[in-house]
Amino acid sequence: MYIFGSIHAATPDLYPLSPVIMDAFNRSDYLALETAGPFAASILDIAVLPEGRTAADYIPAELRQRVLDVFQENENYIPVGLAEIIENIDNFHPAIWWNVLSSIGLEKANIAPEYGLEFFFGTQVQRNGMGVIWMEYENNLEIQESILNLSMLLHLQLIEGNLNVNAYIEHTDMLYELWKSGDDQALLDLWQQSLDSFDDAELAREWQDVSLTYRDIYICQTKPVDLWLKEEMFSLWLEQCTHFMKAV
Repeated sequence: MYIFGSIHAATPDLYPLSPVIMDAFNRSDYLALETAGPFAASILDIAVLPEGRTAADYIPAELRQRVLDVFQENENYIPVGLAEIIENIDNFHPAIWWNVLSSIGLEKANIAPEYGLEFFFGTQVQRNGMGVIWMEYENNLEIQESILNLSMLLHLQLIEGNLNVNAYIEHTDMLYELWKSGDDQALLDLWQQSLDSFDDAELAREWQDVSLTYRDIYICQTKPVDLWLKEEMFSLWLEQCTHFMKAV
């Protein structure tokens, strides 16, 4: 079994990949991906607020206006498919607000899913007929609900943290460059810095527990690895790099 710390979105200069990586892929019978796959439910499917509620019930007016200003200032960087969401943003849970902000940051940094490793290897699989396992597929709804169920204080902190689009781009660029360098300790240090940036240690712990520990132990690591070792499945396991750091 090969375990590879993946990255969901990248830039064209990531390619070509190292022959060592491609050799591992070509030797494998299955490609295992952290993500839930193209047919999984989106968080958008469950993030519409109940009738009679709007985002203004949860997001303070001053913060809400700052987010709307960022949307307007970066209208040229709104990813395809999100324009309609932004037009109706008050109908969505605060989780969608910080997700949209981060999507704008990625778009502005020219870091795109179509250059990510899942897309690349998924295209290769279509050509050679290799089996694919989507690790989050069965538990995808549960994962999305766990995000929505984060404390409202944490959602507001995540909105605040993604408001500075240029700072988000700088952080993302740094993460991407460290991933390409293979400097695992620096990646861990960067993750710790992001946790230290939270206003409250309890909020940082809550974010780590849900975004990494919960998914790693119960969905993305322990269960599938135990199964594959028992079945002696020879696979290339693509795991997002921060999850991978915790796995090893």
